[in-house]
Amino acid sequence: MSTENPKTDPTTLTQTFSSQSPTHSYTVKRRSLRHPSSPPLIFIHGTPWSSRVWVPHALALSRQYHVYVSDNTSFSDSPIEQELPDTEFKPANKVISLDADLARQTEVFTALFKSWEKEWDDGKPHIFAHDDAGLDNEFTKLAWIFEELPPHMAVEGIVERYIRKVGFYELSRDDLQGLEELWLRDVRVGKKGSTEVVEGRYEEVGEVMPVKLIWGAEDRWIAVRDAVRLGEALGAREVVVVEDAGYLIMYDQPTQLGVELGRWLTIL
Repeated sequence: MSTENPKTDPTTLTQTFSSQSPTHSYTVKRRSLRHPSSPPLIFIHGTPWSSRVWVPHALALSRQYHVYVSDNTSFSDSPIEQELPDTEFKPANKVISLDADLARQTEVFTALFKSWEKEWDDGKPHIFAHDDAGLDNEFTKLAWIFEELPPHMAVEGIVERYIRKVGFYELSRDDLQGLEELWLRDVRVGKKGSTEVVEGRYEEVGEVMPVKLIWGAEDRWIAVRDAVRLGEALGAREVVVVEDAGYLIMYDQPTQLGVELGRWLTIL
């Protein structure tokens, strides 16, 4: 999934969205594919990946849908969030100061979502979200695919070994390098507490939108047994476990994932 020349790669994020909260300013790199008259479909990546993990599926589905892709604020092509001067944002430590937590991510994505919403005649978009990205917003259909590092040169080797665990099959050198850069850039961190804050409200998700959960059977980061537990908590209509796939199922089983995504778009 190497990045191609912007002149030939229709998924290059050539558009910019800016937003501001009481404490921060944000810039998000984004792109839409196909005419706005097509049904809207949004792809959201998780932490700390990028929209590149969705490229093949975004391109394939753009033949029938108006596809939206973006890099979350402070990740990949999107610049690091900027703290506004003279604000009351006073983090307890450096980790919290750098933390791209779900609260701020959700705030920015909500603003981005509202800017896209102006292009839709009515209804809500479909959404495919990986990792914690599924916590961001309310959509027509949701498919949820599911401190600091040592300051020395060995960190790259540590990160590489860590990332190798996300795949069931061996990642290519290009894919591995691209994913590694996302981890190393600015050493952004996500707090465990960010997800714990909303866990008690998971059941509300299934009450307002249909949910499908897709899980890699060989996930080494989050055990497959948690798929059933999370599916029940979310009130998911379907939980699918894909064999021979790890945490980054998009790399291990792209074809099978495409089948599951396609089925979900037509089943309701």
